[in-house]
Amino acid sequence: QDTTVFQTLQTKNQVPKQSEFPNVYAWFGWINMFNPEKIASWAGAEKKAAPAPAKKEEDVDLFGSDDEEDEEAEAEAERKRKEVVAKHQATKKKKEVVIAKTIFIMDVKVFELEQDLIALAHKIYENVNMDGLVWNKDPKTEKIAYGMSKLIVTCVLE
Repeated sequence: QDTTVFQTLQTKNQVPKQSEFPNVYAWFGWINMFNPEKIASWAGAEKKAAPAPAKKEEDVDLFGSDDEEDEEAEAEAERKRKEVVAKHQATKKKKEVVIAKTIFIMDVKVFELEQDLIALAHKIYENVNMDGLVWNKDPKTEKIAYGMSKLIVTCVLE
């Protein structure tokens, strides 16, 4: 194909414009570097057709089984495959929508020893409300150091 396109362009004295067709121009320059005898030899080297595949010998059925049995087996396999697909589709539809949940554990540290942490927890439960927020109503206190404690409150956000 290269030789036919090159010879067509060369006989018509048409050189591709570099600004419009840079790739074709580069190809034309590359092919033009070869001498005419070499280019002419490319035309004779056409692709050989792929050899025809050898005929398969028919399988010899030594046991005399019928084609009907093969067809029945294929039909049975197809029926089983359809059943499996139908079951899969049915279970796929039955699955519940999973609601994503996030658990927050907050440590509340106070500045004074006398701070009532349980009262603070109840105040947090009353004042911080939003859709999907569920508080764990069991506040915990944990000793930090020098008699100080921290409040641990937990909530789930759906």
